[in-house]
This record gives sequence, C-alpha cells and structure tokens, in this order.
Amino acid sequence: MIRTKYLGPTDTRGARIKAWSGETSVTIPYPYELNTEDAHTEAASKLADILHGFDEERIEYAVARSTQDDGYCFYRVERD
Repeated sequence: MIRTKYLGPTDTRGARIKAWSGETSVTIPYPYELNTEDAHTEAASKLADILHGFDEERIEYAVARSTQDDGYCFYRVERD
C-alpha cells in the first residue's frame, strides 16, 4: 500500500505531496495543472517506480480517499 498526503506551503517551500510505503518515501512539488486525485496519483506513481518498477501492463491502482489526514491510499491490484 502507498499512502499520500498534501503538505501545505511554508515560508521556505511551496506546496508538496508526500508519498510513502514503509520506510521509503518521495515528496514532489504540488502539480497545480492536475486535479487533486491525479496530483496524489502522480506522487504515488513516482514512489511505485522507485519501489517496484511497476509493470503498467499488469498493475492497476485502486485508490481510496483517507479521512484521517486528507490524503489517499493506493493499493496494487494485479490484472488476470
């Protein structure tokens, strides 16, 4: 499972999205050209590439909105 969370801007950094799974994480600048779910999917995809090199032909993402931290959870779903 990959989780994502929006990180608001600070005095020194712009808005970002953090994606993590276990001890591994990646943080990307917020892609304003995308809608919210697609922005979180972008961060999750970057982390998935680092973790697994997901084969896009076989792997799909199932996404569920998290109510605890205003982020998303992404689950690997293998196609038959």
